[in-house]
Order: sequence, then structure tokens, then C-alpha cells
Amino acid sequence: MYFAMKTLFRSISTILMFCLAIPQSLAAFRDISPLDTDIAAYNFVQSQGIMTGSEDGNFHPTLGLTRCELLKVALVASHTPLSTEANSAFPDIAQNDWCKAYANTAKAQTIISGYPDGTFQPNKKVTQIEALKILINSGRNGIMLEPVTQQKYTDAQIYDWWAPYIQFAQDTLYSGNQRYLRKSASYGIQAEMSRAETAYLVWQLFKSQTATPVPSISMGLGKDNNYALVNLSTGAKTSFLPAGYTLLDQNYYQ
Repeated sequence: MYFAMKTLFRSISTILMFCLAIPQSLAAFRDISPLDTDIAAYNFVQSQGIMTGSEDGNFHPTLGLTRCELLKVALVASHTPLSTEANSAFPDIAQNDWCKAYANTAKAQTIISGYPDGTFQPNKKVTQIEALKILINSGRNGIMLEPVTQQKYTDAQIYDWWAPYIQFAQDTLYSGNQRYLRKSASYGIQAEMSRAETAYLVWQLFKSQTATPVPSISMGLGKDNNYALVNLSTGAKTSFLPAGYTLLDQNYYQ
């Protein structure tokens, strides 16, 4: 009986330590499974304040973003200081619109230029190629796109301005991720960019542009204030600080 109770308490303690070790962001979105293959991307954009969920606790991964929402994601992710210009750079964005600072900043840095009629259309859903261009062009270190020499999609000719962005996304950012690799004849350049794909793009761009190891271990306090660690990629758990790991801040080890 003693042995059984001791085993039960040990099991409960292990479960409690595991729960404490999992960062809140892994369980914050009701519509994202902790076992989702892209959970690290969702965790990253939330922990960095780049993308958040709605008041109902959901992330709504399949929903699209507006052009201005995507612009905000790109500039926040790249830590770009916002313009304080009083006037709006686009006639369809009012001076008191929250989008103004993001649009002004992006235009000043030639990340965007707007439509031929001079408007930006901030509330229009952002398309695949618009999102790829904005996210890639707003990268912190700059990305050199290679010319396209072979046509892969019927809606992306080798001389189309969006072809190099698609090539970089498919060959580099989406490499190994079957969820976003396009295998059909058409890429779907005018399809909406979903919140899920945006999160994954931001995550991959961050990893491709920084020499600092991406946080992959989340910390939580366990029994007796010992550290319990959970690898966000594999789910592997361990207690205490493993040899070779360094404390980055109160949330992450590398």
C-alpha cells in the first residue's frame, strides 16, 4: 500500500512539474493543438508579441489578414522603429488611423509602394505574393533573392516580380514542411495569406536571419524551485539546467 501511494504521489508530482514547465503560450490558443507540428511557430509569435489570439482564446489559424495587419506583423517582427510623421503617406489612411504609422514606415523604407492609384487599401485581405514581399523585404538583415531560371507554377512566370519571392519561400522557408509546400500546377498567388502560414513564415525568417540560436527550451519552476525544462520542438522533458545550456532570461534557455 505504501509503495502504491508513493508511486501515485510521484506520478502526480511529475504531471504537475510537466504542467508548470509548459509555457502558457503552448496552451493559450484553444484552436491550436499542443501537438501541432508548427507549435513552435505559434509559440514564437505569441511570446514575442508579434501575433496574438482573439478574446475568445482562439488563434483562428485559417483566417486571412488585412494588408495593414500583415504590415504590422512584419514591422513588429523585424523590430523596426515606427515613423512619427504626422501626415499619412496614403490618401485612404486617415491621420488618426492606427495603420498610419505602420504604412508610413513601410513606405519610407520602400517595403511597400501602394497601388497605382496611390492608395494602400489597408483593409483589403493580403494575398500570398503581397505577404511574401512584405515579410521578406522587412527582414532585419536583408535577403538577397536569386533570379528564377525555371518556371514551376503557371501563375508565376520567371520574369514576374513575385517569382523570386515564391522561389525563396518554397526552397528555403518552407523546405521540409509539407503543409505549405505547393505541389499543384498553380501557386495561388491571389489566395489569402492565412494567420497560420504568416506565423510560420515569421518563425522561419527569424531563424534564417539571426546568428543567435533560436530559443527552443522553455523553463518552468518545479518542485523545490528547481527548473523543469521542456523542449518546444520535441516535447522532451528534463529537470534542472542541462550541461551546455545557458540562461537567456526568465523564460528561455539556449
